[in-house]
Amino acid sequence: MENGLDVYTVASGETIDEGTPLLPGLPSGIAPIDADFIAGPIDIYVTPNGDKTVLAGPISLDLTTGDVVQIIIYENVDPNVVDVVVVPLT
Repeated sequence: MENGLDVYTVASGETIDEGTPLLPGLPSGIAPIDADFIAGPIDIYVTPNGDKTVLAGPISLDLTTGDVVQIIIYENVDPNVVDVVVVPLT
């Protein structure tokens, strides 16, 4: 995405309407970054930077303290969709 992506994490079942992104303006093609997620059931959403139009999500995770996951966001042929892969590393 030309202007980057916003990655939101919210408690499971909540919306991103009032939230702020955990990772705002994430540029494409960057090296891996670390982010802390809240423990418990969460939903992850990916949107264009500065826009709450959902490109991917909700992606549901149920994390406990100490869990490590790798989340990979791939651009898609359709600019209104991204593919997200979650790989547990623990």
